[in-house]
Amino acid sequence: MTLVLWPGPDRAADVAALVSHFRRHEGLLLTHTRPLEVPEVRPGHVALSTSGTTGLPRWVELSEGALVAAATACLARLSWGSDERWMLSLSWAHAGGLSIMVRCLVGGGEMVQGPAGPFDPKTTVAALAAQQITRWSLVPTQLVRLVRARLPAPPSLRSVLIGGAAASPSLLSAAAALGWPVLPSYGLTETCGAIVMPAGFENVGCGHVLDGNSLRLDGEGRIELRGAQLLSRYLDQEPRAPDAWLKTSDVGRLDGGRLEVLGRADDVIVTGGEKVWPGEVEAALTDELGVRAAVVFGVADAEWGHVVEAVVEADSDGDVLRARLRERLLPWKIPRHITVVPSLPTLANGKIDRRRWSSGPNGGIVPP
Repeated sequence: MTLVLWPGPDRAADVAALVSHFRRHEGLLLTHTRPLEVPEVRPGHVALSTSGTTGLPRWVELSEGALVAAATACLARLSWGSDERWMLSLSWAHAGGLSIMVRCLVGGGEMVQGPAGPFDPKTTVAALAAQQITRWSLVPTQLVRLVRARLPAPPSLRSVLIGGAAASPSLLSAAAALGWPVLPSYGLTETCGAIVMPAGFENVGCGHVLDGNSLRLDGEGRIELRGAQLLSRYLDQEPRAPDAWLKTSDVGRLDGGRLEVLGRADDVIVTGGEKVWPGEVEAALTDELGVRAAVVFGVADAEWGHVVEAVVEADSDGDVLRARLRERLLPWKIPRHITVVPSLPTLANGKIDRRRWSSGPNGGIVPP
C-alpha cells in the first residue's frame, strides 16, 4: 500500500502541478481498452474521458479552476478536518478518483492508495482500519459486496461517498445498520465529480446541489446544471459560455431542493405505453436475497413495443426472483426473463458495463 502525501501551503499551485503531470503523460488518460484520439488540450486544463457506461466515451476538458471549485465545495459540505485521510479505491484516471486527489490537495489531507487488484471487501476493510482512514468513495456495486459480507465499518470513518450510479434506499439502510456512514452523491465527469451531496445520512435521494452551483429540471425532468465546477468544453466542440446550463442525460425529481435521480432519459423502457425506469427494477432486484448486481434494459417486442429484461449476478434462480418481484413491482415492470450469470462485467471505475449485454433472437441474453 502506498501513502501519498500532498504537502505545501499553495494548494492551487499543487493542482496546477497535477494538471501539468497529466499533460506530460497523456497516455495515462487512455483508460479504455481501445485507444482514443485525444485532441489538443489547452494550457491549464486536463482531459478526462467519460466512462462510456451506456455509450461511447467522450473527452471532457476541465480547468484548474473548476477542479478547485469542486473540491472546495465538497470539503465544505463534508466539514473537512485537519487530520483527514482519504483512501483511493477508484481509478484516478476518471473523475471520481481524480477528484479525491484534488480534494486532498485543496484541503490539506492525505490520500492512501487502496489495495491493488480486484475489489476484495475483507482486504479493503482491513486496510481502512490499519490506515485509520476517515473518508472513502465507492460505487454501489462495491457497497453491495461490503453489505453481503456483513462487514462493520472501522470507527475511524467519518463518511463514505457513494456515486457513479444510484444506490437503493434499502442498500443505504443496510450499510448504515453496519455502521457505514454512507452519503449518496450525484456527479459527472463534466462536473469534476460530485455536485450534489447531502449534509448527513439520507436514504432517499442524494442531497442538495453544492455551493457555487445551480440545479434545475427541464419540462421532461432532465437534470440541468450550471456553476463553477462545470467543464470548459467537450473536446470535439467549442468552449462553453461560463454561465451556460449543461443539459444532462439524467432524469430526476426535486423535493424541497433535494434531488432524487430516476435514471437516464435514453434508458427508459416504454412497454405497452407504460414507462419503466431500469434503476427502479434494478433496486428491487438488488434488494432480493442473493442478488449482488443487476442490469435491466428493454428488448423490442412486436406486441408491447418493448419488454423488460434483466441479467443478474446471483445465486437464486431467475424464475424464483421473478415470483418474488410480483410482491414489489407492478406487472409491466417485472422482467420477462431474468438471466443469472456468475458475474457482470464492469468498467475500470467499478460501474457495470451495460453495453456488454444484448438480447438474443428468442429473448435470451447472450454475451457479445
